Amino acid sequence: NSTGSKEKIIQGFVFICCLQLAYCQVGFEKWLSDNPNELENIEVQWEESKPVPAWLSGTYLKNGPAMSNFGGEKRYANLGDGWAKINKFNIDNTGIRMSAKFLRTPTFVKCEEAREIIPHITLGPIVPDDWTLADLPEIGANQADNTIVTITRMGNEFIASTDLPVVNIFNVTTLDHIQVFDPKLSSTESSAHWRREPGTNNMLNFHIKGAPGVWETIHLYRYTDGDLHHPVEVGSFRITHSTMIHMFSVTEHYAVFFVYPIAIDLVCAMEHLLHNMMECVRWKGENTSTDIIVLSLETGDVVSHTKTEGIYATHHINAYETVEDDAEKVIVDIVRAPWYAMSNYTDRDSMLNYDDSGAMTNAFILSRYTIDITSPSISAVTESSWSNDLEIPYINQFDFPLINPEYEGKPYCYAYGQAIVETFRQYLVKKNICDSSQDKVWFEENHYTGEPIFIPRPGAELEDDGVVLVTVMNGYTEQSYLLLLDGQTFETIATADLPEFIPMSIHGTWIPEMV
Repeated sequence: NSTGSKEKIIQGFVFICCLQLAYCQVGFEKWLSDNPNELENIEVQWEESKPVPAWLSGTYLKNGPAMSNFGGEKRYANLGDGWAKINKFNIDNTGIRMSAKFLRTPTFVKCEEAREIIPHITLGPIVPDDWTLADLPEIGANQADNTIVTITRMGNEFIASTDLPVVNIFNVTTLDHIQVFDPKLSSTESSAHWRREPGTNNMLNFHIKGAPGVWETIHLYRYTDGDLHHPVEVGSFRITHSTMIHMFSVTEHYAVFFVYPIAIDLVCAMEHLLHNMMECVRWKGENTSTDIIVLSLETGDVVSHTKTEGIYATHHINAYETVEDDAEKVIVDIVRAPWYAMSNYTDRDSMLNYDDSGAMTNAFILSRYTIDITSPSISAVTESSWSNDLEIPYINQFDFPLINPEYEGKPYCYAYGQAIVETFRQYLVKKNICDSSQDKVWFEENHYTGEPIFIPRPGAELEDDGVVLVTVMNGYTEQSYLLLLDGQTFETIATADLPEFIPMSIHGTWIPEMV
C-alpha cells in the first residue's frame, strides 16, 4: 500500500543519510577553507536556552587564518600560513555586534596588489613552488609579518603575535593595521603568549638571542603596565641546545621555562630558501633531555635547573607555588604534544584526507611537573598525571587550555580546553583537577569548535562561577555561531548565529569592556 511505500522511502532516505555521515565528515572542508569577506558592526541576537547573564559585557577578539590564496595560482598548503583575520565581538546580554578584518601588513598588501602570493618566509609549502635563489633577497626583505596566533592588550595598545619577535599593532576600534613593530632586541625567537605578572598590570615575555647552535641565551623582559616600547630585562640564562618554545609559565614569584630538544636546522632553512620551514624542524628528543629552568621574577636569578626526558609541549595550562614537607615547590601543568604536530596537524591536505579509525584517544598528554626548588639536584622534578575517575578516554588529552584568569599563577581546580580526536571529532572539556568525578564534556557531531575562553563573573567567590565562550561552525549548515556555556554546569546558555562563517581559528582574548 501507499503508506508502506512511503515508510520504505523514508527509511531508505535515512539510511543513505546515515551512510554519508558514517563515511565522510560533514562541513569539515568548509571549516578549513577561506573566508575573504570582511564586515563591520553587524548586529546579532542571542538564541537563549537560559537567560544570558546581565553582568556579561565586553569584547571578544579572535585571531586566525582566513585566506590561503590571493586569486593567483599559488596557495598556502599549511593552515599556519593563512593570513590573519581578526574577528571582534562586542557582547552583552542583549546581543552581539560583529566586525571582521584582515591584518593588512606590508606583505599582505603586496600579495593583494599582485593578486598572488609573493616571496616571503612561510611555515609550510607554497603550491606550486617556483621560487628560486633569485627570489631569496625578496623573501628576506618581506620576512614574516603574518601574525595569526594571539591577540594581547599591551597597555592601551593591541597587538597580534606569533613566536617571532616582530608583532603587529592594530586599532582595536576599526581593526585597521597600524604598524609592524620590531622590538630591536637582536633576538631570533619570542612567544606568542604574553604572560601577565600575577598581582600587577605588568606583562612578561622572553626573547632568545645569540647564534643558533653555537651560543644562545634566553632573556626575560618585564613590560611595566603593558608598555610595549620600554621593556626591562628581568634576567637571562644560557641554553645548551637550540629550541622552540611556544609558551612559558608564571607563578607569583617565578617564571618557568621548558627548553625542548627541538629546533629549526638553519642550513636546511637556507636550502629551502626560507620557506616551508617546517621541513627543517629537527627533533633530538631521543638523546637530549628537556631542561626546566625556574627564574626569580624579583632577582632575575635562576633558582632551579632540572631535567626531564626529551619532550615537546604546545601550551602551559597553569603553574603555582606550594610548600610540601617543608620544601618550596613549583607545580607546572603542561600539554605534551607530538613534536611533529606543528606540521602534520595543520597541513590542509593531511587533515582533509584523514581516515577516522574510530579511536577515542589522541597523542596529547597532560602532565604535571613538581619541581623542588630548594634542592640543587638536577633530578629534583617529578612528573605525574591527572586523575580520570569517569574514565573518559580523551579527558586528559585536550589542548588550547584556558583557566579562570584570576587564578593564573595560583592554585586552581578547573581547566577548559578542546580535545580533538581523529581530527574531526572535537570535544569541549571542563576538567576538574581537584575532583575528576565532576569532569564535563560538550559535544555535537560535525560541529567544529576551538579554544574555550572562560569569563569570570565579577565578584565571584567560586572559581568556575562564570561563562565559557567558544566559536563553533555547524558542519550541516556551514554556519558559524557563538556558543555560550555555563562555567559550572557546562550546559548551553545561548547561541548566536553569525553573519559570516569563521574558518579554523587559533587564540582569542576577552576584554571586560566595549572597545
